[in-house]
Amino acid sequence: MSTDPTGTSEPGALPDTDDDDLQPEAAPANPRRARLKLLLRIVGILVAIAAVALCVRAVVSSWDKVSHDLSTANVWLLVLAFLCGMAGTTGLALNWGATIDLLDGRRWPRTKVVTWFFAGELGKYIPGSVWALIGRGELAHRAGVRRRTSYTATLMAMCLMLIGAVLLCALVVPFELIGGSIGIEALALLIIPAVVVFCLPPVNGFVFHLLEKVSRGRVQIPRIGFARMARLVLGYLPAWALTAAVSVLVAAALGYQQQIGQVAVAALLAWVVGFVAIPVPAGAGIREVVFYTLCGLGEGPGVVVAIAARLALILSDGLGGVVALGALGLLRRKGRDAVIHPENTATRGADAAGVTPSV
Repeated sequence: MSTDPTGTSEPGALPDTDDDDLQPEAAPANPRRARLKLLLRIVGILVAIAAVALCVRAVVSSWDKVSHDLSTANVWLLVLAFLCGMAGTTGLALNWGATIDLLDGRRWPRTKVVTWFFAGELGKYIPGSVWALIGRGELAHRAGVRRRTSYTATLMAMCLMLIGAVLLCALVVPFELIGGSIGIEALALLIIPAVVVFCLPPVNGFVFHLLEKVSRGRVQIPRIGFARMARLVLGYLPAWALTAAVSVLVAAALGYQQQIGQVAVAALLAWVVGFVAIPVPAGAGIREVVFYTLCGLGEGPGVVVAIAARLALILSDGLGGVVALGALGLLRRKGRDAVIHPENTATRGADAAGVTPSV
């Protein structure tokens, strides 16, 4: 159990552990594992090249229409798409902060949390999705969060983020079925009760126990009460809705006739596939292929919307990352990296029940 500076016990926070416990024991190099990592990296790059080639072919085949649509795009809708991207990423950052609060037993300032998140977000553009996780986790640790807690919270938040994206897809499907035929896409509705079951303490406790075993004790997540877990998952819905709105707004800016729900679901699933495709740098090409396959806009327009939406999000990541790095440098110079929010001491004990996992 962690304690605050006054000695108050934190029920539900992860136990204090020396950071050295997270370091893997020295072991001789495994040539087979090294070859496997190299092979996965090569496969990821080849998949990205193939996916990009498909996207280029789709755009070239429809270039006359695409070039005209780009030249007549509504700039204000594109600006709004950029702002939605910034707001969506900020929402993801705030939910990550809620996970840190839960596991650390302290409420960290949201300005700091958003700063860490945007700075770490730059890591996702390095081959291998783990760099974003490492970046966020390490920045949080350097600011005062225990390393075990920061990395565990980051991994947990990424899992909840994916669950939130899939759940939003399932919630959108019924609106797509209104007035139309019910097809195989109706199976997505099964995701809703599946997420409800996951929120049950015995179920999420079992899942977290498996993660602990697989990680050999490096990842330790306590069983979380139903209400708290539901709030964590549902908290991602607004952030993902804003992220999906980027693609919807880009399609509108280019003047394409669209089924808003279908475009939104395509955007969300494209992001999910991009996250899961770890060897592919930032899901390059993969997201675009998934999007134009599912969005109903056609190959050429679909690829253009996907690329424009990606550019809007890259710009938001880049701007947010640069500002975050500058803010981190300023904080270090002022020696304020480890400052804890004043309300930490006011939200402890019984008042912290809302962020304390139930057993």
